[in-house]
Amino acid sequence: MNWPLAVAALGTLSLLVRRRWPEVPAVAGLIVLALTSDDALLRFGVYAVGRYRRLRYAAWFAVAVVFVRLFIVVFIVDKHSNAAIWELMLLTFRYSLMSVLGPASAGAVVRAFRVGELLSAFRARLDREDALAKAEAAAEQRAEQGRRRIARDAHDHVGHEVTLMVLQANLLSAHAPDERTRTAAEDLVERGQRAIQELHSIVATLKEPEVRPSSPSDVRRIERLVEEVRRSGAPVRLDQQDFEDRLLPPAVAEFCFRVAQEGLTNAVKHAPCADVLVTVAADDTSAAVAVRNGAPVLAPGAHAQGGGNGLEGLAELADRLGGELTWRTTPDGGFEVRARVPRKTPG
Repeated sequence: MNWPLAVAALGTLSLLVRRRWPEVPAVAGLIVLALTSDDALLRFGVYAVGRYRRLRYAAWFAVAVVFVRLFIVVFIVDKHSNAAIWELMLLTFRYSLMSVLGPASAGAVVRAFRVGELLSAFRARLDREDALAKAEAAAEQRAEQGRRRIARDAHDHVGHEVTLMVLQANLLSAHAPDERTRTAAEDLVERGQRAIQELHSIVATLKEPEVRPSSPSDVRRIERLVEEVRRSGAPVRLDQQDFEDRLLPPAVAEFCFRVAQEGLTNAVKHAPCADVLVTVAADDTSAAVAVRNGAPVLAPGAHAQGGGNGLEGLAELADRLGGELTWRTTPDGGFEVRARVPRKTPG
């Protein structure tokens, strides 16, 4: 058996742990040098120490290896040399400096280069995160400015027009020629005052978006909404199935009211005098609202032309609450809006 080759092969296996314990292949290299007179593994070992250890530690380790190698070569490998001991030590020392410090220095240079790359990558990442944070802050500032501008315009223009409408309705109520006109004017005043309150709530929410609107202080809002629409002349019916908004979470109760409000508004606008059925239901897990109207009895007025994004906005809100909202044209030519949301909303 060629035992020097076997020793070198076993020593080479120590390179497998060079990243975590680079001293192991260096020590194994010294052993292989003493047994086989070959220092190839030793060079790989000191390179690994320079590559994976700090500079100060690697320098002292390399100096120690130089002197250990000097001892091994002079007193073990070349002990039968005819040269004078001091000449042998001098030649061995010079060669040891080159064969040990050279690989160790190369490993230290590679380590410094890799560390520089990592630091550059880290600085680039910090710069990107800083730029992203600044962009997000700027976007949030623009959004805040937009919300405040919308709030200001809504308060100044829409609020002004609604206030004038309420004043004119008050004037009409005071000088109404008959009881029917007086009742209609008073109802218009009440609606206008509620609209102003809703406008103030919306403006406050736009100014402070982190402040969520609290649960409405009043209950049975859908019942009163249906009654108001019925008083205006629309044939509206309400079917309640274990539904009490005071027992629902504020966000769910508000969503159900907005669905009923949007459905009734669309029905009155696009299908005048058509029968409308509002259905509200609730169980232990969810709440549901449906507004269905029949085919239009009269042609829609000019105010029905165009439209906003009310249903699309409610569909997005339903999705955020973990539910869904759908709408469709019914076989009889009417229209139906349906929504269902869980009682326990996400977050």
